[in-house]
Amino acid sequence: MKDIVLDAFCGSGTTLHSAQHLGRRWIGIDISPVACQVTAERLEQYCQLRRGVDFTISDLPEKGQRIRKYTPLEFESWFRWY
Repeated sequence: MKDIVLDAFCGSGTTLHSAQHLGRRWIGIDISPVACQVTAERLEQYCQLRRGVDFTISDLPEKGQRIRKYTPLEFESWFRWY
């Protein structure tokens, strides 16, 4: 069994992209919905992975506009789940 790469601040997905190309399993985490989308697009484009088939994104608010409407306490509650 191969090691799992954990990138707790996956940002633009460089580590996940590299891990995929090295045949490693990986987990990426980021608080930023934008970073999660950028990472997903990178994995789709450069690694030919399919969202929902080869990888999933969990607990991502559907739209950035929804996040902006959160009160500070609601945002804090959402943040802690990551």
